[in-house]
Amino acid sequence: MGTIIGLPNHFNYNSKEEIDHSKIQIYNNSEPKWRSEAGQELLDSLILSENAQKFAIAREIHSGTTSYIYVYGALFSLSISSSYCLGSALSTKYRIRLARMPIRLMLYTLCGLLGFGVFITLKDSITLYWDKYADKMAALTGNGYIEGGIEYYQKVLQRNRALRHLMGNYGKKVYTATGNDELLLRTPHLPYTNRLDFLHELKADKKLAEEQ
Repeated sequence: MGTIIGLPNHFNYNSKEEIDHSKIQIYNNSEPKWRSEAGQELLDSLILSENAQKFAIAREIHSGTTSYIYVYGALFSLSISSSYCLGSALSTKYRIRLARMPIRLMLYTLCGLLGFGVFITLKDSITLYWDKYADKMAALTGNGYIEGGIEYYQKVLQRNRALRHLMGNYGKKVYTATGNDELLLRTPHLPYTNRLDFLHELKADKKLAEEQ
C-alpha cells in the first residue's frame, strides 16, 4: 500500500541495563530521574518481548492496508461541498446575498464550522473502527500475538503513567491516571485501556473456542 513503517529504537533492547539513558529526554529536554520509582517504571516499559514487538509491527502493517487516505480525502471534500451548498442555499432563500458583508461572513463561517465538525466526527469514528480492526487482525496473525498485544498495551499504559509522574503538572495534562491520552472533545484514537480490554476478550473467546 506504499506505507513506510518505522521501528522504535527501544526494540533493540533486551534488558534495562542495555538502555542508553543519554538518548532519552522528556518534557523541557530534561533527563528523567532514573532512580525514582517512576523512572524505573519507564525503563521497564521500554523492554518488550519478541511477541509484543511482533504484534506492534503487525498492527502497523494492518493499519497501513486500510484506505484511510482516500476515505479522509473523500470526507473532507464532502464536508467542503456540503458547507458551500448549505451556505449558498440559505443565502439564496433568505436573501443574505444582499445583506452586509459581516452578516454574510457570519453565515459562511457558521456553515464552514458545521462542515468541519461533521468531518472531524466522521473521521474519528472511522479511525476508532480501524484501530480495532488493526488490533484484531494483528492478534489473529499467529500463535503468541494476542499475548504479545496484551503485553504491548500494558507496557504502553505503564510508560504513560510513568511519564505522567515524571513530567509533573504538564504530564497530568497529557496523560490520565490510567495511562490513556488526556482528551477533551475529540477521540482521535481508541483509548489504550479499551484496546487492552478488547484483546483480553479475544483471548477469552479463543480459549473458549479451543475448549469446545
